[in-house]
Amino acid sequence: MSRMTGVSSKKQDNNDDKNCVQPSASFSSSSRWLSMSSFHVTPNRHPFKYISNSRFLQYTHVEISEKTKMDTQNILALLPIGTYFSIIIGLFIFIMGSLVKNYSASSNVAQKKLYVGLTIASLVHTWFYMLKFIKWSFDQYTNTHQVASTDTLTIITEWLSNTRLFEQAWLLVNINADNRWWSEQICTFTVGAWTVFLATEGWKHKVKHVWAYMLLGQLVAVAVAANLFFLALTVAPPIPKEKETKDYFQRLPLRIWLPVTLAIGSVVLNPYTDKTTFLPNLLVMHALIFIPILPIWNVTPSVFTLSRTLFMWIIALVAFSIHTGSFNDVFMGLQPASLTNFAVHQWSVLHSNPAQASIGWDVIWATISYSAWLLTSPKATIPEELSTTRAKLFIVPTMLFNPIGSAGVVAPIIQT
Repeated sequence: MSRMTGVSSKKQDNNDDKNCVQPSASFSSSSRWLSMSSFHVTPNRHPFKYISNSRFLQYTHVEISEKTKMDTQNILALLPIGTYFSIIIGLFIFIMGSLVKNYSASSNVAQKKLYVGLTIASLVHTWFYMLKFIKWSFDQYTNTHQVASTDTLTIITEWLSNTRLFEQAWLLVNINADNRWWSEQICTFTVGAWTVFLATEGWKHKVKHVWAYMLLGQLVAVAVAANLFFLALTVAPPIPKEKETKDYFQRLPLRIWLPVTLAIGSVVLNPYTDKTTFLPNLLVMHALIFIPILPIWNVTPSVFTLSRTLFMWIIALVAFSIHTGSFNDVFMGLQPASLTNFAVHQWSVLHSNPAQASIGWDVIWATISYSAWLLTSPKATIPEELSTTRAKLFIVPTMLFNPIGSAGVVAPIIQT
């Protein structure tokens, strides 16, 4: 290295250049190691002609700093989506691990095959569209933004750093009444009947880690989590006869009915949100429905209870009003307005975007799965007047083909 003296820069450059000569073969091993570590170039092999060691270190320091900065940015950008997929894989392993013992011991072979099949079908179908949405989001970004780099990893980093995939997907499925008609169905079903079902049936049949099914439903698809939960109920040991008639949830405790009420209220408010309030309202809805199933509650009677029958009818009526409003907004905008045109229009809306298709097919698969549970499971709790085969065969088409009577409306009535 050149010494730091008070001589002119020209003289210092000349001293630096002397350090760049080729070391002789007579150098000691120590000198030979130093010469190998020094920067040596020839005029016709490197653009930095006769550059000094000190200047090279400054240059490489900048290069290393920029590379380290880019590596850090890549990691930070990829961390959320990497964590997301890691949690999903972990949840599947966790839930299936908790079912292994009961699954092997259960003799309900036909039902086990049914729910395993529905789980796989709903997962593959909904996530075919979810993966297409991720690609769609990336393509949209690269087509609408000037991307300076040609490096794929750098482009992905920039896309993930500037795109909130969760919010983008939910905005797409709530952009207008046409889209909301689909998304509100899965929301009313999940925050209403499904949350109460998890909280009550999970405790009743001693299903382990009920919270994991709710989290899986929010991260993957409600239909996938529902089928795994139906499988858990199917393989659960029978309830002892002395406890069969004892229902602790004829009156719902505060920890169930209050969060569910607030969550369904957020669904009601959804059409009135703006770009500032949309995401907070959505996150509140997702967070509230975890409260009833947290493994911190006991089932001792509470002072602030509410009749289960009354509460489920309230949920059904609120869901009915939500679906009626969206249906009316869509229906009145059709030319001509008819149920046939409505069905054709909403089918096209279903496939208007991969995010819409994913959540729309989640609605359909969740409804099919819940219908399968009602029709085939001896553990399905149904009011006596609805327990006949004729009544069940009437309920299923009502959920599947009625534009305002979806699972979000029918399921709470069944659970009264």
